[in-house]
Amino acid sequence: MAVPLVRLDTVEFFFISAKLQASHFWVEDIRHIHEYGKVSAEVDLKGGFPNVYRELLLSKAEFIHEIDFRDKYQLYDFQIDEKLRKYAIHEKL
Repeated sequence: MAVPLVRLDTVEFFFISAKLQASHFWVEDIRHIHEYGKVSAEVDLKGGFPNVYRELLLSKAEFIHEIDFRDKYQLYDFQIDEKLRKYAIHEKL
């Protein structure tokens, strides 16, 4: 029986660790696509384990326009993390 994935779930692929030096991944995003009467799902995975605090802080920063929508897709994760740290220190979060 297949279990549906949700955001921040972790997935382990033992067979891929030889190629990527990692076997644990977490679900960053899920998209359901309805096309020509068929439904498919696309899942974005990131290596490692999820940081729930970072994801909540990122959502808040996007909501109050501290981080632009484009930044999320144009900047590297370490650059976004630096912006989030500055924001969190400034807001004393």
